[in-house]
Amino acid sequence: MPALTLRAAEGKLRRRLRPVAVTLLQFTPSAVLECDACGQCWSPNCAHGGRFPRGYWRCPNGCAEVLAEAAAEITARWRREAQAVAEAVEFLAR
Repeated sequence: MPALTLRAAEGKLRRRLRPVAVTLLQFTPSAVLECDACGQCWSPNCAHGGRFPRGYWRCPNGCAEVLAEAAAEITARWRREAQAVAEAVEFLAR
């Protein structure tokens, strides 16, 4: 699978943040996020390898806790999509 371009990675992150009411203000050199509910801005510290830590999208003021149910739904949808892709790949490999 080809690596994502910087622009594609930024677009993917923006789409993932939209449902949890967080806006990506800046992507490089370090991400800056803004809570749509309260306006709080923060920059999650990336782990080694450039990955965001768990819960990076959560507002420091706790606004995201209100949206936890929506986040759980989104995570479940991502898992279902990943499962569907895995099944399609397995089917095509036959």
